[in-house]
Amino acid sequence: MGFDTDLIGKIERTQLPKSMPLLPVFDAVINSIESISDLGITSGKIEIHVIRENNPILMEDKESRSLPRILSFIIKDNGMGFTSENLKSFFTSESRKKISIGGKGIGRFLWLKAFKKVMITSNFKENGKFNNIEFEFSETTENPPVPLSIRPCQQETTISLIGLKETIYNLPLFPKTPDTIAERIIDHCFEYFARGIAPEIVIFDSEINEPINLNLYFSEMIDSYHAQDGVDILGIPFTILHYLAKARPHSAHTLNLCANKRATEKIKIYLPNLEPVIEKDGFKLIYSGFVLSTFLDQSVTSDRTLINFDSENSSFVSINIDKNSLIETIKLKIAEFLTPFTEAQREQKGIRIKSKINENLPYYRPFLDRHPEVIDRISMNASSSEIDLEFYKLQKEIEINTHKEIDLISKSAETLPTKENIDKLSTLYSEFNEIGKTNLAKYLTQRMSILDILNAKIRFTVNQKFEKEEALHEIIFPLKSTSDEIPFQDQNLWIIDEKLSYHHYLASDKPFTEIEPMESNALKRPDIVAFFNSAHAISSETNSFGQISIIEFKRPGRNDYQEKDNPIIQAYDYIDEISTSTRLDYSGRPMVANQNTLFYVYIICDITEKIIRFAINAQLKPTPDKQSYFGWSDHRNAIVQIISYDKLLADAQLRNKILFDILKGASYDWTVIEGAISNQSVQVDTAPSEEPNV
Repeated sequence: MGFDTDLIGKIERTQLPKSMPLLPVFDAVINSIESISDLGITSGKIEIHVIRENNPILMEDKESRSLPRILSFIIKDNGMGFTSENLKSFFTSESRKKISIGGKGIGRFLWLKAFKKVMITSNFKENGKFNNIEFEFSETTENPPVPLSIRPCQQETTISLIGLKETIYNLPLFPKTPDTIAERIIDHCFEYFARGIAPEIVIFDSEINEPINLNLYFSEMIDSYHAQDGVDILGIPFTILHYLAKARPHSAHTLNLCANKRATEKIKIYLPNLEPVIEKDGFKLIYSGFVLSTFLDQSVTSDRTLINFDSENSSFVSINIDKNSLIETIKLKIAEFLTPFTEAQREQKGIRIKSKINENLPYYRPFLDRHPEVIDRISMNASSSEIDLEFYKLQKEIEINTHKEIDLISKSAETLPTKENIDKLSTLYSEFNEIGKTNLAKYLTQRMSILDILNAKIRFTVNQKFEKEEALHEIIFPLKSTSDEIPFQDQNLWIIDEKLSYHHYLASDKPFTEIEPMESNALKRPDIVAFFNSAHAISSETNSFGQISIIEFKRPGRNDYQEKDNPIIQAYDYIDEISTSTRLDYSGRPMVANQNTLFYVYIICDITEKIIRFAINAQLKPTPDKQSYFGWSDHRNAIVQIISYDKLLADAQLRNKILFDILKGASYDWTVIEGAISNQSVQVDTAPSEEPNV
């Protein structure tokens, strides 16, 4: 009787993952281990022969030539062999013979996925007689062979995997060196080696002078520091084998989910306080963990490459175990096992993070004091931006959880206002207070950075030229935009005047035809125009704006002004255009400006000879430091101020100095901060508090 399935179709449907190209060899080795176990001998031995291309063109110097291509693998064992029961199982697709030990009955199809054919020879003893069987297994195999009686001999089975396919050999993860092949086999069969139940397994390869004994290799590879641990998830026990192994090139800390004594799914492990390699007794080591469970045994996919946590073939189908939650729980156990090697790193990391916080992220200081566990969420070599991200996530978690707890306790307190509830609310409000301080400190830090940028922009570029005025304008408010489009945090009007932030509507680098409150055909384009105190909401007497501010920028260092470039005249033209806007309210009155509207004009430029002449002609007066000119235009009801870039920067730094100094200090004096904030929070006036003396 031949195969009970379409052999070619079965091979095509069988999947060989690119990440495990040596899986057919692993399967043959596992079969040999199980065959020896079935025979019940203690002197079991497996030989793995790596057959390579014999190319005389290749250089004889093994140190300088590439490795000859692998052609075949031969696996020999002295186990049970191809008895009639085993032969019948071999020719039965998806045989259930080994179901009790996790057999899927598809391993031999993997052989033909990677190799052109397989030659099988087996000398075995059955019913007191010795038999021999030989046959070729390929896509054209039809009927099982007939065993032949032979004289008593040593039991031995040889599986020759012949003709490794080029596409498999060329996969990036196909192991080509003898050592790598040895390591991959040990990884896959780790539980057998770790529990001391692996027979003697030896690799023979023409590329090495001495065979590799995998049992000795394992004992030399594994450090003496190891442990067995466990976790219980929804009543299902999971065993964890913790090991430290000698680090190999490109190796990493890994966790292996095992099924039926085979490493099935390898997962790279990243722990916040764990270096890429562990230093111990002069050796570089990596962590290797192996998770065992009946749940995993029953949930492995048929190709043994993944654990299907939603498997319907498992007796645990009614239990919903989340893979990520399982791994995170196991990682806590790994962290405990590795504590002797991570405590010092954690302490050093804590010092480094605290230094980064103090230097670059001072607004997170309260969180570092109240939530030191955040250190464990940050990797060893995290950058400032990565540290910032973790603290930001912590802040959001605290905000969400605190909101929930306050709502829950508040509802409870309505019916049962106990002392315990009141104390809890007090603690939660204290947490909110810290969040508020952090947000304020973060905003102050942003201000410091913006002023640093401004300081750089008003100086020579690498070409010994000044930036154009657009670059300075962009810092204060983005070009070609309005206040309806730009979030508050992206506006830096406070650099010029804190009260500019309280506008009703602002247009930046927009022609009058596109400025919302106006109706105008003029294509003139003020740098910034801002409208304040819209009377729609506060007065029934007038619908005009109480105050309108105009801001003009000129290039730093510029002194080649013509009369048409006079920024004062430009500002007056803008005022005239705004004052004559034809937009009316429902009663026919002007909506934009009337005779009581106050105009503020800010001209930001360097004080050069031409600017001084323009200022004098406009009857503006200098400030004592000669870095600013100011005056009053009675005809236009306008306050005009020319401010040099140096004064603009210095005044902004001075207004915020007390806040910046406190932020840079070792601790927060929030009473002083709140007082300083209060002093800066000015109301927008509809008329000057004191008319300039001009």
